Amino acid sequence: MPHRNVSASVAASTDVHSNTSAQNGNRVRPGRVPGRYGWFPFSRHTVIALGVAVACTVLGYFRYSPPAPLPASIPDDTFSAERAEPILKLLVGDGIPHPAGSEQIAIVRQRIIDFFAELDIEVEQHVTSGQYWRTGEVYPLVNLIASIPGSDPHATIALASHYDSVFAGPGAADDGVGVAVSLEIAKYFSANRPRNNLVFLITDGEELGMLGSSQFVNEHALADEIDVIINLEARGTKGPSLMFETGPASFWTIQQFASRSRRPFSSSLFFEIYKLLPNNTDFTRFREAGMEGFNFAFIGDVKHYHTPDDNYEMVDRGSMQHHGENAFELMKHLASLSPFEVVPGRAIYFDFLGLRVVYWHDRLAIPLALIPTVLIAGFVLMNIRRGTISISNLLQSGMIVIGLIFSIAVVGAVISFGLKWDGFFDYPWPASPVPIMLLFWMAGTTLVLYVGRSAFSGHAVAVYSVVWLGWIAILWLLTFASPGASYLFLVPCWVAGFAAVIPGVKMAVRAHLAWFGTAIMWFPIEPLFYDALGFSMNAVLITRIAIVLSCLLPIVALQRPAILPRSTPEDEKTDL
Repeated sequence: MPHRNVSASVAASTDVHSNTSAQNGNRVRPGRVPGRYGWFPFSRHTVIALGVAVACTVLGYFRYSPPAPLPASIPDDTFSAERAEPILKLLVGDGIPHPAGSEQIAIVRQRIIDFFAELDIEVEQHVTSGQYWRTGEVYPLVNLIASIPGSDPHATIALASHYDSVFAGPGAADDGVGVAVSLEIAKYFSANRPRNNLVFLITDGEELGMLGSSQFVNEHALADEIDVIINLEARGTKGPSLMFETGPASFWTIQQFASRSRRPFSSSLFFEIYKLLPNNTDFTRFREAGMEGFNFAFIGDVKHYHTPDDNYEMVDRGSMQHHGENAFELMKHLASLSPFEVVPGRAIYFDFLGLRVVYWHDRLAIPLALIPTVLIAGFVLMNIRRGTISISNLLQSGMIVIGLIFSIAVVGAVISFGLKWDGFFDYPWPASPVPIMLLFWMAGTTLVLYVGRSAFSGHAVAVYSVVWLGWIAILWLLTFASPGASYLFLVPCWVAGFAAVIPGVKMAVRAHLAWFGTAIMWFPIEPLFYDALGFSMNAVLITRIAIVLSCLLPIVALQRPAILPRSTPEDEKTDL
């Protein structure tokens, strides 16, 4: 009878594939054919993995949004954007650009001097000049230096910002927010005398190539007395306040930041990205002069950067709140710190979803990379010895993975070229970037799902081995070439390594744990890559997509090959 024959075929096929099924952790239900569900013929494992990626992205969006601005009624030992907002209005509310050397900058400068005078804080005007490198024109400059002597000083702490704008706009975010935050913090310390010396440095000519800070470092005696400097900047009108750069003693610096930040958003990766950009800040000059410190900026809505839209109305008050909290908490901490000793040494660090900062000394980079290397290598060797995989399996899988990555690169390049064709979108900062980002990611995901299912179904162990050996190789490359970015590979490799050696665990659990370790590190910060790079470096975007999605392949490979061909409606009726 037809029904009996089909059942026998299923039973026989189940026996043949029992080893593969055990390795992949899949149950095969008698009479049920995997991969028969229309346009999305994938197992529940794939659906779960995609859900994890979406969940991590959404979680990152909410965790890395700026905090709500706090009202003016809160105690004065907590920063309030509502208290700082009138100061920003005073500085740039008229909307008139005030570049270095202009009549308008003299008006803004006098507003700042008058504000300090109301606080009974004396302001020194450091009069100098600087040459703009693009045109060779010499501009008059006036840096403002307000000092509050400490009651028992062991160090001098500076808070820096700049009060000049570009010619095109009023510079409310860049850097009116930084100046407003500095003045609000100065108001607190004018009534609460610090232990250590405080300096509020407000420079001129930053937009012309850091002219004011360069001349301060070169000419002013106070530059040699500053122990730590906090710099406030912006490259956009919204977004969280990123601590994206430190001085040479970053291990000490990140310790101080981690101990005080209420909502940290910081990573040694940020500076690695920053080095790719054609941007500098005053902190560049301070760091070159050997000063230790912190560089903060918010970089959302970068399309408003250096335009008339960088105005009082467009500035996000949550960004001002976050900027102010970061600077104020550090200033209070450093102003009272005693004894004061900056310890040399560099750190690798990142925040975990804005909850806390994780950091370690860079001299631990090699030992930390060795651990997952040994675990993954042990997993591979153990499975070769057991006969679960072979060298030929690994080589074949490796070649297919490389080919798939190349295919993702080609498709990404075609999409990039198509979007740029005939001005299809406002490159590199389109008005609606999310659909474009989704297009790149969905194209890569589609390739991984369909090619991976065809090439790797039933070979999860081999694919897991190849993928994570590849990640280990990238980890070692970054450990030596760009250690600040290495944690993005180190943490997933640790998770994958320990998942690989947990005894008595199905392959499905190992693959999902490794994918979760990747997703929780990469997807929450995906919006940051756009804020930093836009679509100006699509090679970075395409490479990122290919590398991250490679970790999805072991999950796609969990799906068993089809036991039986797709049945026709007539067959279904016969079986019944």
